[in-house]
Amino acid sequence: RLLQIAQRTPAAQVNTLLVMPTWRAGLMDERVAQSSAAGRMAAFAASEYAKHWRALLRNDELHDLAERHGQRIVFMPHFDAAPYIDAFDLPARVSVVTAEIGSVQQVFARSAGFITDYTAVAFDMAFLRLPVFYYQFDRELGDSGVHKGRPGYFAYDRDGFGPVALTEKELLEQLRRYFSNDAQPEPVYLARMERAMPDRDDQACRRVFESIVKLRRPVAAEQPEIQSVAGGQC
Repeated sequence: RLLQIAQRTPAAQVNTLLVMPTWRAGLMDERVAQSSAAGRMAAFAASEYAKHWRALLRNDELHDLAERHGQRIVFMPHFDAAPYIDAFDLPARVSVVTAEIGSVQQVFARSAGFITDYTAVAFDMAFLRLPVFYYQFDRELGDSGVHKGRPGYFAYDRDGFGPVALTEKELLEQLRRYFSNDAQPEPVYLARMERAMPDRDDQACRRVFESIVKLRRPVAAEQPEIQSVAGGQC
């Protein structure tokens, strides 16, 4: 469905630089969650999460780059962040879109570039072969439980569909390169997209089903008998 929508979207409407960060598990702890609405808003606004995304979304160079190349900045906050949208103090040049007020797939189809931190939506963008940027200012907290995800098979530096920036300065440098490259993904990242999802069609479910059917037997954990230290069976 997403591919169909993207293919039907006129090129003139593909003019969005979409900013879509994930959530952080520790942003609203129990103490803050039980405070007043004003207290929750103040606590959220003071968080490093809000500070970094607020600074980026208010960055004049980012807006100048986008405007100079005919793109608009669209911010799609995580569901949990939507109640605190005022804490980002967004300029009028930033459009805010949530799932409640717009079609997510329509927004994706109109995107010319995608800025995130860790969201798996980057796979949707890679499927559409759109440039992806990972802004991971708090990457060192990945193993602390702050992030909802955990390190796994996918390493952003090795497998990511775009460059990784740890600072706002790095991200802006990457965006300047993106605009100078006619808003196209760099070859190394395009190759990763094609390797991860080589078939851009509507037959993915069929291929998964057929692969399962072809299995000669279910995969089972066949373990030998475990011997105790004393030599008896456990």
